[in-house]
Amino acid sequence: PWIVWKDDLEGQFTDRGVQRTDMAQDFRPIPLTTLIAGGFKLDQVLAEPYQTFYSTLVRHVHEANAILIVGYGFGDLHVNRAIQNRFELSNCERPSPKVIIVEKSCPQRYRTGRLETHQFWSWQVKHTLKTSFHDGAKPQPEDDRRVADLIEKDECEIDVKKRTAIWHGGVCSSFAAVDQFIERLAC
Repeated sequence: PWIVWKDDLEGQFTDRGVQRTDMAQDFRPIPLTTLIAGGFKLDQVLAEPYQTFYSTLVRHVHEANAILIVGYGFGDLHVNRAIQNRFELSNCERPSPKVIIVEKSCPQRYRTGRLETHQFWSWQVKHTLKTSFHDGAKPQPEDDRRVADLIEKDECEIDVKKRTAIWHGGVCSSFAAVDQFIERLAC
């Protein structure tokens, strides 16, 4: 198998192995994969089933009354733009969908050198979903305690508009919160 789960991020990893490839623009090699990750994603999206998936993503985002985002870091402009377009079209007749983001947050991100990554992620969430969690205020180190409290209490962080929520506890702990998610998204 090419993808192997590692419990210890400090452990040894093999980043490359022999694999089949195809060619993209400028004869760049593109791995034949079932997971789109890394560079040249847009070239990989041209192949099936990814092209169908992406076109379906755009349609589903525009039809959605509620959106659950799991495992997405808001780092892909083409995906962000598909989502952002839906929120820019919102009005009184067709309000923005409710959103829950399932995220594995590190409550000590400010002391572990992850502030820049968090600020980029926060900026992308704000602009993609047209929302804000801090009323425009810059995140502060005391936010660590608030996020840790939310994780401990199995609660979501709710944005200023009460339309978007972040589950900071990660995917595994989110299974116990399915009823909470359904209630929030159904309102």
